[in-house]
Amino acid sequence: MQLAVFVLLFVLLLIVVRKIGSVRIPMWVSMTAGAAAVLLLGQISVTEAYAAVSWDVILFLFGMFIVGAAVDLSGFLKYYAHRCFHRLPTARSFLLVFIFAAGFLSAVLMNDTIAIVFAPFSIWCAGKYAVSPKIFLFALAAAVTTGGLLSPIGAPQNLLIAAAAFRGSFLPFFIYLAVPAVLSLLVLYFYLSRTLPKSGFGNPAPARSSDSEDSVRPVSKISSASVSDISAGDSLFKLTKISIALVLAGVSAGIVLSAAGYSFPPVLVAFFGVLPLILFSGRRLELLKAIDWPTLLFFISMFILIESVHMTGFFQTYIPESFGTSVPVLYSTSLILSQFISNVPYVSLALPLLENISAAPIFYITLLAGSTLAGNLTIFGAASNVIIIQNAEKFGETLTFFEFLKLGLPLILIQSAVFVGWLILVSFFGAPA
Repeated sequence: MQLAVFVLLFVLLLIVVRKIGSVRIPMWVSMTAGAAAVLLLGQISVTEAYAAVSWDVILFLFGMFIVGAAVDLSGFLKYYAHRCFHRLPTARSFLLVFIFAAGFLSAVLMNDTIAIVFAPFSIWCAGKYAVSPKIFLFALAAAVTTGGLLSPIGAPQNLLIAAAAFRGSFLPFFIYLAVPAVLSLLVLYFYLSRTLPKSGFGNPAPARSSDSEDSVRPVSKISSASVSDISAGDSLFKLTKISIALVLAGVSAGIVLSAAGYSFPPVLVAFFGVLPLILFSGRRLELLKAIDWPTLLFFISMFILIESVHMTGFFQTYIPESFGTSVPVLYSTSLILSQFISNVPYVSLALPLLENISAAPIFYITLLAGSTLAGNLTIFGAASNVIIIQNAEKFGETLTFFEFLKLGLPLILIQSAVFVGWLILVSFFGAPA
């Protein structure tokens, strides 16, 4: 076994335990140390490391992280969430709206962006409805993972598959995945509402003096401004609204152009969205500072470490022969291997294998479904899980590896049945490319 594989396994071990003695090790630190190790050990050259990074993905993340920072700093989300959600009488009704809002917004603003913005919001909601924050954190993680399947900008791995197989088109994502994704969001809601104590879902949280808008314990940490302090006339608030409108316009343009047979690089959506914030906001430096830089470093390091492992050929030897010809085999292989190398680098490894055999579009979609839904099984399965947990830990809440797995295992079994069954049905009737 090559040194790069040992380094990867050690990094994964560190991410599982996340603590040595009294020292807590953030996940981005473990991954960055792993990338540095393979460089220092000569497992990959600097030139190869640079080429291994998908810079289109990094630029897209960079742009959407700025949009996410603007949404957070301007109070945009809190303002509209309060106006839309405050009338929901129970945690059960809120959970339904929360899951679908997070899921559909992920398809437009990317799941990592929604993970950043909604993580503190989910903790605030848990306090308000007297529900364990772990429930809403897991609901958020699973919702953004599932909802992100609906468009090429829903997740970083979507970008890779859209570019390789669909020329950046939005339509195949809707054609193949809209039905199972919506069904799976419903599955998530019913799963959580039935699994957790009825007292947390069936009735509103009892009134407490601490339940005022911003006096719930995590809320004072999450935002320095209460809802009443947020002004829709504030310059950053207005620019954020324009930014969101441009992102939506970019998505609409992508859909129209895709339908007309033209390609539309999804990275343009992030470019248009971030443009007004960078050009006209007097708080641009604050926005840049608020970017989740550790997560960007995590991604860059992950690309480097995984490429060094890919060069050993270690994981390729475990790919079954029917990888590109059987929906169940491709889906299950993607689901399992994404636990070890995360979905974005796994997709990077798998795409050339499908391209070499000129696989049909349904198999690219199956690769996407299996590698993406891997995020609902363990923390390792998706970078958005890492983002949610890292942000939650800033406010004293977390989900451990085994807590996530306990919630994720039953869910992924049901969702996998939905997706595999649907994809087999679609392949039988021959959906358009």
